Amino acid sequence: RELLAQRHDFMIGRVPDDLNPRLFTSRVIGVEKACLIVRAGHPLLRRENTPLAELAEYDWVMQPSGSLLRRTVEATFVTRNVRPPDRMLNTSSLLLTLVTIARSDAIAAVSVAVARFIKDDLKGEIEILPLDFAIEVQPYSLIMLRDRRLSPAARMLRDHILNQIG
Repeated sequence: RELLAQRHDFMIGRVPDDLNPRLFTSRVIGVEKACLIVRAGHPLLRRENTPLAELAEYDWVMQPSGSLLRRTVEATFVTRNVRPPDRMLNTSSLLLTLVTIARSDAIAAVSVAVARFIKDDLKGEIEILPLDFAIEVQPYSLIMLRDRRLSPAARMLRDHILNQIG
């Protein structure tokens, strides 16, 4: 929406489902990998890899319905013909997610980058659950308004970003 209002030259993200993708040009620049986090000492950490079917038996902390990460996790269950978890706490708060995970046997999905940051910051409190499957969120892109001319500075930054990804 900020691109359409011409308040931004470009963005890194995803075109929302409710906007016409033909209004934009985009170049995929990465795939966001997600993982599951649990408290240190969680019963599932005793395994080398955790099958998806066992995860549904635990409480979960998830982003609200409709969020991209939640849709991705739910699709993982559906495509593997496993019933998704019944017991979920819905929150967009990372702090509430971490507190709930640290004080229960609940499971939460977060991006790998966030999980590594949390794990480094909360040494010994939160662990990444080993899985026998991958969770990959829809790719993100460098997105621009179609036919919009960039300023020289914006063009230089865009080109630098694109050169970094190859």
